[in-house]
Parts: sequence; C-alpha cells; structure tokens
Amino acid sequence: MNYGYFIETGIPGDDIENIKKFLSKLRPMHIILMRGNFSNKRELASLISKINKFYINDLKLNRPVFSIDQEGGNVIRISDIDYLPSNYCLGFINKADISRMAGLITGSELRSIGILWNHAPVLDLLESPKNPVILERSFGKNSKKVSKLGKSYINGLQSAGVAATAKHFPGHGSVIEDSHLTMPVDNRNINEIKTSMMPFVSAINSGVKSIMLSHVLYSSIDDVPASLSKRINDILRRDLNFTGVSVTDSIDMKALSSNFSIREIAMRSNADIIESVDPETSIELMDFIKVKDINRDSYKRIINLVPDDYIKMPDKGMSFISYMCVKKFRGKYLSRDIETDIIFMPNISRTLVETGRIDYKNVISMLKKRIKRINIFDYENYNGSARQVIIIGRNLHIKNYELKDLTFKKRSFYISTGINCDINNVPGGTGYISCFSTKPESVYLAILRAFGLI
Repeated sequence: MNYGYFIETGIPGDDIENIKKFLSKLRPMHIILMRGNFSNKRELASLISKINKFYINDLKLNRPVFSIDQEGGNVIRISDIDYLPSNYCLGFINKADISRMAGLITGSELRSIGILWNHAPVLDLLESPKNPVILERSFGKNSKKVSKLGKSYINGLQSAGVAATAKHFPGHGSVIEDSHLTMPVDNRNINEIKTSMMPFVSAINSGVKSIMLSHVLYSSIDDVPASLSKRINDILRRDLNFTGVSVTDSIDMKALSSNFSIREIAMRSNADIIESVDPETSIELMDFIKVKDINRDSYKRIINLVPDDYIKMPDKGMSFISYMCVKKFRGKYLSRDIETDIIFMPNISRTLVETGRIDYKNVISMLKKRIKRINIFDYENYNGSARQVIIIGRNLHIKNYELKDLTFKKRSFYISTGINCDINNVPGGTGYISCFSTKPESVYLAILRAFGLI
C-alpha cells in the first residue's frame, strides 16, 4: 500500500530539485501549497507541471492531488487570480446563486492551474465579533444563512471539478483563541454545539467531498481536540452519515504540537488524511502512519475525493461581487476638487492564517487617474495636512481603538475592510463605508464610493 494517500504535506520552498528529493523520500499523494512555494500564478502552474511529470516519469506514481487554502478575502495563497472578496461579503449579499457563482469562479481558476482540492469554505458561525480567528472568513452568525450560502458555494466549487472542504468541524466560531498558537477550549453544552454543526449537516447532505476537523477541544464531548477525538469522529460518521474524506487541520499548529507527540497524533487521529504543512514534521509523521492500523474504508473514500466532472469557466468574474459589497452607512461624499490624504492603517489583530501585507500600488495608480489631488500615507508615518482624509483599516473594535486624532476638524471617511463592527470606534462626524475585504479591487471601489463616483 502507498501510505502517501493518508498524508497531506507541505513542500520545502520553491527549488524544484530540493522538492524532488523530499517527494522521493515521502511519496505523498496530497500536497498543500503555501505562499513560500511560488511568487505568482505562472510560477505555481510551472511547479505543479514539473511535480506531475516527476511523479509519472520518475516515481512511477499517479499524479498527486494539489490542495490550497484559497478562501478569499484575507486568506488567499494566490493573489493574481480572480478571488472572492470574503465569505462575509457573500453573507452581506445573502443570495445563494451569487455564492454558487463565487465557488464556480474559484474552482475554475484553481483547476486551470492544476489544483483540485480547496480548503474552503469556512462554515464556522461568527458567534463573537471579537473572534480574530474567524471574522470575515465566516458567512455570518445565523446558522440557516451560513448553511444556505455554504451549500451553494460548495456546489459551485465542486461543479468546477475541485473538491471543497467544509471547515472547521464541529465549529470554531465560539472560541476566540487561535489554534495556531494554543489549544482553544469550547465549554458549551452539546445542544449549543449542535447549532454550530448545522452548516456542516447541510454540506454533508449536499455532497461535500471533505470536512476538516478543528483543533478545538469540546469539553462536553471529549478531553482531546476534535482532530484526535474518536467521539467526534463517531458523530461525523455515524450520526451525520458523512461518507466523504475527513482531514485534520495542520498538526504543526501549537494546539497539537505543544500538547501531543507526533506519534500520539498519528495513532489517535481518526481522520482519513493527516495534514502537516511542515515538511520535516511530515517525514516523522509518515514513520508512524506506516505502522498504524489503516482503515481500508479511508482509502476508498480518498480515491474518490476529486469530482469526476466539471463545467466550463463562467464569463463573469468576481468584480460584481466586490461592487455589491461596498456599502455607505453614513457620511456626505467628499469632493474631488479638495486635496485628500488617504491613510492605510496596519492590520489590527492579524492571525497567522491570513495573507501578508497587501500591495495597493495598482489601486493607487488607478485612483490617481480618477482623482488628481490625493496623497498616500501609512498610518505610522502620517504627517499630512489636507482638509479631507480617508482612513482604511479593520478590526478597530477588537482593540477598542479610536480615530479621533486623525479626523479632528476634517471632512473624513473611514473604510472598514473587515466585518461591520468598527462603526462605534469611529467619530460620529466621520463617514463610514464597509467593503468587507482587503482585496485591492474592493478597497478601490470603496474609495470611489467615498467620492460619490459609484
């Protein structure tokens, strides 16, 4: 048996010869791609092609399944393809057909590169607006809405021939700790947890190909996190009748790596596939997978992971979704004839799963063609004196941060790129726009809205 079917691994860097050496040793059949493996879409497509040829010609194996975290919004790995502004944006629109279109576009973009498994969508309920781990990754807090939109997104993604992953079962939305850094503990009772499961039940009934188990410990169910819990596996398989592939969140996250040995993780996990982003951890993990009693049903599920059929890429892109999500909640439009300072604040409360600093150079270039008298500043270096100010930021509500010093005696707008909770931290005389995304296109449209241009 090829034990590579039961592991999903990251690969070391972007040097193809080093990657080949690693793959020769491990022979994994699932490879998760991270930002450190490529710089752009073209490089990524080339890397995938080279690995596929290496598997067929040198290793005499089938092509591996490539996976990625391309959720949209603040969690993307490929920035130069058309991607979703955010799940929260879809929740704001709240139309099933648009969520399906977002999934279809995402899947078509990924399949064109050679990626057939996307670790999306997040089906966690946003049960606390101060949860820095979930925020705009969620469709919202209402279980029925999240179920409807999640199901539609999954349908679109899998119609494009890319396996979807409903995550993080049985729900990560009620804990504010980040499992990259520590083990979150959910102390709710079983009935409350069942409410969080509703979107996953909907996804299962709609044929989702895979479900990712969280590293949260649910104290009313078990004394180990979901990714290692037999009881939660029984709920998933026996009670909810899930017949697709189960996969852990990455085991190099501190929730597991600080509390369990790799041997314990390998032996205790009931998931079909164990994910390890760190290549060195994957090598050690494989040693224990080889001596583990493998469930034959896991292999049958795994080989049916990728959808057999797919439909053509739609002509429509994501721009219309970005446009629909730009909402002005208050304020009078700014004047194009008055000099304006645009201030980019640092991302407050960024989590490890999020994309790095966004490059807004193209946004600035496009703006200067439409609005002549603008000055661009980082928040840390702001020393402007214009009579109009636009501040772009997110998550002020988490740190209870206020903007009085930037907006004093000036015509101003605050553009929120996160969930719509910063409004109470912005002075009442300051206009307020939400675009629910750090995507450059969304920010560009929000700035145009501040001037009344859209």
